[in-house]
Amino acid sequence: MMKKYRSVEEVVSDAGPAMRKTLEALRSSIKKAAPGIEEGISYNMPGYKLNGVVMWWAVFKDHYSLFFRPAVKQHFAEDLAAYSQTKSAIHIPKDQRFPVRLLTRMIKHVVLQNQSKSSGRKQ
Repeated sequence: MMKKYRSVEEVVSDAGPAMRKTLEALRSSIKKAAPGIEEGISYNMPGYKLNGVVMWWAVFKDHYSLFFRPAVKQHFAEDLAAYSQTKSAIHIPKDQRFPVRLLTRMIKHVVLQNQSKSSGRKQ
């Protein structure tokens, strides 16, 4: 049975010593890309929200994945071409860090979309 996570810290510590630095750098990059972003557990994975869902990430046996809505992945398809992917996931080998500049651009793109959707609803 899969462990139920209550905090992102639990996920990071369960990932093992080799992944901790990568995951801490990932968390830091996400928070720098979108000041005010909320971090929590969603779908038993670390999830991030700012005026709506921004992204999730998870660690697997041979890789870790970043999860974005398919439209976001499509928007950045050229930049993501080198990565193995599914409809919503970008797979990164455990020994690699995802490029911070690309992650920042993707997060800022989602946050802007979320802001325009939420401001559109209020009018």
